Amino acid sequence: MLYGKINSVTHHSILAPALRVLVPVYNAQQQQIGMVSLGITLDTVYQMMSESRWIIYWTITFAALIGSLGTFFLVSRIKRIIFGFGFEPYEIANLFEQRDAMLQ
Repeated sequence: MLYGKINSVTHHSILAPALRVLVPVYNAQQQQIGMVSLGITLDTVYQMMSESRWIIYWTITFAALIGSLGTFFLVSRIKRIIFGFGFEPYEIANLFEQRDAMLQ
């Protein structure tokens, strides 16, 4: 029947297309004794996906904003620790090159 595996199928019935999942049920001796079938219409799936789409978009936007702000504060803190205020990365690189040239 299921050969011990979970089976998912898109079923086009008279009422509406549906997503069906069949899962085998086992006893204590690991013998398949039955199966459980679950179905949901594809319209419901699409509706749930469209409702949760905006949540995903806002979550990604919020995470990108927090990541950008965190990066900005981390970079400014590192620049302040290394050389004080006002130095850009290329200026720091120039200072290191000058220092290495003096040491050689």
